[in-house]
Amino acid sequence: MNLKVIGEKIVVKKVQKLRTEAGIILPDISEEPITEGEIVGIGKMNEDCSGLKLGDVIVYYAYAGTDFVFEGEKLRVIRPNDVVGLKPVKKAKPLIQVAN
Repeated sequence: MNLKVIGEKIVVKKVQKLRTEAGIILPDISEEPITEGEIVGIGKMNEDCSGLKLGDVIVYYAYAGTDFVFEGEKLRVIRPNDVVGLKPVKKAKPLIQVAN
């Protein structure tokens, strides 16, 4: 992606949840008050958000920011104060255990 973010802004790509853990299929129009997104662009941050980086999955208020389309992808630009938290990334388990 070739987008330079100016100022204290974060560009996120919404993480799609098609099924819940119980197996219920969610329609595309359902939006919870808080949602998740992957950071695909980040501007100059203040000290509060200086730990955020590209690829992080954040939790933010669903109604915050402005949606736009860039290079065919639906994105949203939000402000750092709309970020609720940083979601830990689950590391994949190794397929093969190496004996020491």
